[in-house]
Amino acid sequence: MPLSDFINEGGAAQETTTSAPDPQKVKVSSEANFSLGGMTWQKVKEDNSEANIGIAYQSQGRVVFNWQYYDISQKNWVTMNANTISNWITFKAPHAGQYLIHVYGTNEAGETKEYAIGWNVAAESISLKGMTWQTLDGLGAKANIGVSYKSNSPVTFTWQYYDIAKKEWQVIAKDTTSNWITFNAPHTGQYLIHVEAKTAGGQTSTYDIGWTVETEFVTLKGMTWQKVDKYGAKANIGISYQANSPVIFT
Repeated sequence: MPLSDFINEGGAAQETTTSAPDPQKVKVSSEANFSLGGMTWQKVKEDNSEANIGIAYQSQGRVVFNWQYYDISQKNWVTMNANTISNWITFKAPHAGQYLIHVYGTNEAGETKEYAIGWNVAAESISLKGMTWQTLDGLGAKANIGVSYKSNSPVTFTWQYYDIAKKEWQVIAKDTTSNWITFNAPHTGQYLIHVEAKTAGGQTSTYDIGWTVETEFVTLKGMTWQKVDKYGAKANIGISYQANSPVIFT
């Protein structure tokens, strides 16, 4: 527009202004700025009965979260944490089964978004795969014995042996977290090595092997020698032998 259009009759220029829009009348949607992006988790227990679960989100302001789970077998909702600003919770399942983990977040404008995932808590399981050992002497009277296993929960072990000659059980270790023991036989003979594994919830599995502790023996096979002089007045003489334990010679 020409400058002359802004000149009044007295020849003075007029100042014109354009007012800024009223912020309260400008509608800005926060829909694009607030969203829940998905859940992530970290297992605390292998069977999923305890886990740290978090929700990813995007917001330009403060968000309050409400965490719940739905127990499908019991058909009821349980609140884990209500009105928290943390986007993480620790989920502890009361029993094995199927669950729905649900969270809804509310921003400062009152908008609410929600997100849910299915969650499966496996029943406790324990299986013993077999035993392995390392003998510490030639007789089998002392040995380190271990059992291989697979479980989705913490396990304790009770080890025993059965003395076949005496017809009695003896406990080696009770409710230990170690899957290894040291077996010390009180005498030669036949034994049964027995282990029971138990989960925290009471599931059990057992495994057994037979064990033999041999009687000591030594057999002398014959002598050999090497003359040091041609007359035999001096010679190196040795004895060949077979034994299943350390031997000393006189």
